[in-house]
Amino acid sequence: MNFAITLVLATVLTGVSFSNGSPLPGAAPHSFYGRPAFPAKAPSHRITIGVLDQTSTAVYVRNAAPGSRVDVYANGTWIGSAIARGPVTRVPIRHALAPRARVWTQIRTRTSSMTVISHDGVQIDEPTFHYDSLRTGWDPYESTLTTGNVNPSTFGQLWSQHVDGNVYAQPLYLANVTMPDTTIHNVLYVATCNDTLYAFDADTGATLWIDAFTNPAHGIVAVPATNVSNHNVWPTIGIVGTPVIDRAANALFLITDIKIVSGSTATLEHQLHSIALDTGVENENSPVVISGQVAMSDGEAATFVSRAQLQRPGLLLDNGMVYIAFGSHGDSLPSISRGWVFAYDEVSLAQTAIYTTEPDPASEFLATIWMAGFGIAADPNGNLYVSTGNGGFDGNEGGADLGDSVIELRPNLTLASWFTPGAIRTEPKKDLGSGGVMVIPDQPGATIPRLAVMAGKTKNIYLMNRDSLGGYATSLPDHVAQVVRGGAGTADKGVHGGPAYFAGPGGQFVVFAGNQDFLKEYALVTAPNPHLVLAAQSTNIFPGEGGSMPVVSSNGMLPGTAIIWATTRPDDISQTPITLRAYDASNPANMLFEAPIGFWQNAKGNPYLTPAVANGKVFVGGAASVTAFGLTGLK
Repeated sequence: MNFAITLVLATVLTGVSFSNGSPLPGAAPHSFYGRPAFPAKAPSHRITIGVLDQTSTAVYVRNAAPGSRVDVYANGTWIGSAIARGPVTRVPIRHALAPRARVWTQIRTRTSSMTVISHDGVQIDEPTFHYDSLRTGWDPYESTLTTGNVNPSTFGQLWSQHVDGNVYAQPLYLANVTMPDTTIHNVLYVATCNDTLYAFDADTGATLWIDAFTNPAHGIVAVPATNVSNHNVWPTIGIVGTPVIDRAANALFLITDIKIVSGSTATLEHQLHSIALDTGVENENSPVVISGQVAMSDGEAATFVSRAQLQRPGLLLDNGMVYIAFGSHGDSLPSISRGWVFAYDEVSLAQTAIYTTEPDPASEFLATIWMAGFGIAADPNGNLYVSTGNGGFDGNEGGADLGDSVIELRPNLTLASWFTPGAIRTEPKKDLGSGGVMVIPDQPGATIPRLAVMAGKTKNIYLMNRDSLGGYATSLPDHVAQVVRGGAGTADKGVHGGPAYFAGPGGQFVVFAGNQDFLKEYALVTAPNPHLVLAAQSTNIFPGEGGSMPVVSSNGMLPGTAIIWATTRPDDISQTPITLRAYDASNPANMLFEAPIGFWQNAKGNPYLTPAVANGKVFVGGAASVTAFGLTGLK
């Protein structure tokens, strides 16, 4: 279950101050291959509750007696229950957890009852791509950064750390993590294309641990880009899609792409890992190799071929499942590259479902899912949303091949609904799938209360009804809530990535930054019918392919706190550095701040970088680096 963002905050939320420990001494890399799995903990019958954050959809209660009833409460309100059947009881919760809420559990058997209180209030984290599973990119709990203090005099770079490869994945942030030596840190998790995961102290930049998933001495390395004809992700293809964290389960989930050489034989494979947040080592049942096949409509099997697929979209964690989507390596291997979505149980790592975008025999494949790294989205009912690139399409003939489409999947990965723009099939190589899908929080009382929005290379913005995405219209208009023609991007590239959403004193807004275009802020109007209206825009454009992927931070809806953050993608990568920009969300013509991050090291592929804003800081990955920005105290 996912939880929609509350549209109206009755009380402006305040921030939380966090304590920090000292860096762990002697942090050093450890390699997956040949290292032991997660060490077994000492036997204990003490009942504990896993640490929670505002995105948690379940509470994990450890050591409840099998057969007992486990009820969970937050600030006195019952939020869920389950029957204990093993050492760890997963209790799905019915309501979103408010930051700092106190959580406790009541455990009842036939003869006794006991109450256990969580020692940690609900934390404010950024554990997934674009902040939440809706992919809004909006952090409404940022109480430090304001339009008054984000300026060159008081805001700037705090630290920068070198890492061993390019960082395409968005950095992830957890507050108040207790490490093995009992020190407490705000932790930034950074994954690289060299198949390495770093944990940094988010406040100081000190290295806490490094987890390498390769072992060159034994012929195990990140996949060289030359092996799969990919220049968009270069020079190595390791961890590309943004991982996802379940704090209550003490697990970070990621996908590695590795090459294993044994004698004259080389094998490429993707692996799903579950990593302990405090130690960086494998949790139980981890890793598993991604594999599988589906039956096509002609009875033949379509088999997942790892070397033909790129794991680029951000991972999704929803209702106890890890969802993983795949695209292609820059349109290479067109005869076997398809779009794939896999579901794995987050505890057992058992595969539970597979979906492919092209289950019909076709001469044209490549209806892959890449979305420029945007994450798989999920609505409050657990339905998933992805978009696809150029490829086979026969939906207008009753088929199931869905190239250049927006696809809605049920939690079990069966097809629920889809939309394909009527004009896109006559406009070759438009690639709707360059853009990701953002779920808009539900709009109670509106004629269309459940909406989603996206834009791809066509430059058109599509506002869709999640109850019926629209199918294929043989003649215009498309069967969607609204098409904003040319609404995001100029030239022929449109949007590579996706929008952001926020609510403020002036209403609700959707923000796009398209190719060679201004940052545009669209007001969401819900009556008489939902539609977007251009409300404001920046005075400068976003150069480079596909614009940018903005995010928003604010202190609830308090005036003067909403800020739009985005990175640039330079046209001349070798001559112009990537920059971080900040705009006043109430007036994006006012750019508050801009500073360089560094030069990108791949002239043939753009830096699709997404900032992470948390606890008064902004974190941005880059070319073999990660940089933190925040208040400098200068006057």
